[in-house]
Amino acid sequence: MKELCNEFGFTAGMLKGAMADFDYDANAENQLRSLIEWLKVNDIDAYLVLSPYHPGLYERMRNKKKAFLSIEHAYRQLADELKVAVFGSYDPSNVGCVAEEFYDGMHPKELCMKKTLAPLLR
Repeated sequence: MKELCNEFGFTAGMLKGAMADFDYDANAENQLRSLIEWLKVNDIDAYLVLSPYHPGLYERMRNKKKAFLSIEHAYRQLADELKVAVFGSYDPSNVGCVAEEFYDGMHPKELCMKKTLAPLLR
């Protein structure tokens, strides 16, 4: 049976499926760290971009899937350690995105991404 979308275009299953099996992976973090360090050594600018989630889906995450909050925090800590900029946030209100700026719960439209990347584009 196909799951019905709510008025915002996302389903409850998005929250269940996204990160349902999340488990911290130190190897993945080390690989990301190594990549960023390699880029910096080779004079290539490195940035982390956190694409916002739809406000309704993000609110569900805050209430039911706290792993998302800890992941963003971990990315920001890594960026601080490696001295790289972070643009955006999983929280759409941090970049000024509103519900109409999303195709669905997980995919922001161009205007939202322009807001997310505005500090980089200046």
